[in-house]
Amino acid sequence: MRFIVRAFIALVLTAVFAYADSVDKGIAAFENGNLQEAVKQFSIAIKENPKRDAAYVLRGLAYGSLGDYSKAIADFTQAIKLDPNDAGAYRMRGFIYLKFEDNAKALSDFSRAIRINPNDAVSYSMRAVIFNLSGDFQSAMQDARKACDLGDCEGLLLIQKNQPKSQQAKREEFCWNMLTHGQNLSGGAYEEYMKTVEKMGCLNPYR
Repeated sequence: MRFIVRAFIALVLTAVFAYADSVDKGIAAFENGNLQEAVKQFSIAIKENPKRDAAYVLRGLAYGSLGDYSKAIADFTQAIKLDPNDAGAYRMRGFIYLKFEDNAKALSDFSRAIRINPNDAVSYSMRAVIFNLSGDFQSAMQDARKACDLGDCEGLLLIQKNQPKSQQAKREEFCWNMLTHGQNLSGGAYEEYMKTVEKMGCLNPYR
């Protein structure tokens, strides 16, 4: 999940045009693994400007990395109140809800993130995992394919990992659909897609 956090920090950096020195210090502390200092600096930034939604998101990330999930949810929720169209805040809160195994709330947040940003590959990928866990295999496969088309094939691998061996027929159907879908891609996208399919064992679905 660390790569997702770093990518999200990059998005926050590009989305906010002015930063207090405390935000810069907080980001540096976060990147260096000094999470307590990061929380401290982001808290200073929030005190300086309570309407800065990005500061709440960043502090939420720090709290989440510390394992303080309740405070993380509170910060992501506050960020959403300040900016209801912050897809990243919904996505990160969805991750925390998954930690609590509250799949219904996680599904709602990932779905909202997708409505705000239809190209949110990570949210498609995570929603696919939730659908798969709930037994909605068709929706899981649809979201996993969409995520992979957008560049994130992690959901496909997670679905394969969590698929019970007793559901061999479903696995074979899944692999067949994956191989068929790959025919719609070309060039580098096709090569990357097929690498993921191979990792899933779908080039030999009977093994």
